[in-house]
Amino acid sequence: MRLGSLEVHVLHESSFRLDGGQAFGVVPRAFWEPLAPPDERHRVRLGVHPLLVRSGPTWALVDTGIGERTDARFRDIYAIEDDAPVRGLIRAFGVEPGDIGLVVLSHLHFDHAGGATRRDGAGPLPAFPNARVVMDRGEWHDAHHPVEFTRGGYRGEDLECLEAAAEWVGPDEDAEPLPGVHFVRAPGHTAHHRGILLRSGGRAVFYPVDLLPLTPHVRLPWIAALDHHPLTVLETKRRFLARACAEGWWVCFAHHPGTATFGRIVARDGAWALQGPLKEEID
Repeated sequence: MRLGSLEVHVLHESSFRLDGGQAFGVVPRAFWEPLAPPDERHRVRLGVHPLLVRSGPTWALVDTGIGERTDARFRDIYAIEDDAPVRGLIRAFGVEPGDIGLVVLSHLHFDHAGGATRRDGAGPLPAFPNARVVMDRGEWHDAHHPVEFTRGGYRGEDLECLEAAAEWVGPDEDAEPLPGVHFVRAPGHTAHHRGILLRSGGRAVFYPVDLLPLTPHVRLPWIAALDHHPLTVLETKRRFLARACAEGWWVCFAHHPGTATFGRIVARDGAWALQGPLKEEID
C-alpha cells in the first residue's frame, strides 16, 4: 500500500496459538468462542504480521516476529506454524537483510522482537546488521529485569547483541525515527508498550500491536489476561480509539489470524466498533 510518500508491506511471519483465557481475559468463553474457535488444548490462533516500510531511501521493519531461535518444546506450547524468518520474507520485495536501515520494536516480547536476531554457533547475532534499532529505554530495562508475572514473554538474553545499535527513546516521549513513522506511547500491555502511526499525504494507518491484537479487542472491556496493566490498557484504548475515529485512521491488526486485516473505527450505540475490512481502499 502507499500512504503519500510511504510504501508499506504487511508481512505474514508465522502463526501461533495462545490459551483463549490469556487472549481474552475476563470475557466469558461463551462470548469469545464464536469469534475465535479454540483447538482441543483451548488455544486460539493468532497471526504474526510485522511491517516492511520504505520512507525515502530507507527500508524499515516495524517489529520482526518470532524469529528462528525457538526449540521443540517452545514450538509445541505455542503451536508455531507457517513460520518464515522476516529476513527471508523481505527478499520477495528485492530487499536484503543488509538493506534494512531501521528496525522499530514496539516492545520486546518474543513474538515481536524475536526475529531481530538470528542463530549463530557463538550465540545470537543481529538479523539486520546495518540497522538502527529503535526501542523504548524503559522496555529494555523491563525485559532484562522481569518479575514472576512478566518473565514468560521476554527472552532478554537473545537481545543483548542489539544494544550496540540501539537508538533509545525515553519512556515519556514519542519519536519519529523516519519521516512519517511515528513511535507513540501506548502503555498497558507492558508498561512501555508502543504503537506505530504511519502518516503521510493526509492518510494514516495505526498499528496498535498488542493494544488491539485481534479485531474483537476493539471492544473496550476485552482486555487480554497477559496485559501487565489492564486498567491502563482500558484508558489507552479509549484514547486511541477516539482519535482513530475522529481522524479517520485505518487500523492494521498485528495478530489477526491468517493474513492481516484493516478497518476503520466507528462509534456505534455508545461503543466503538470496526468498519471493514478496508484493504481494497488502501491499495
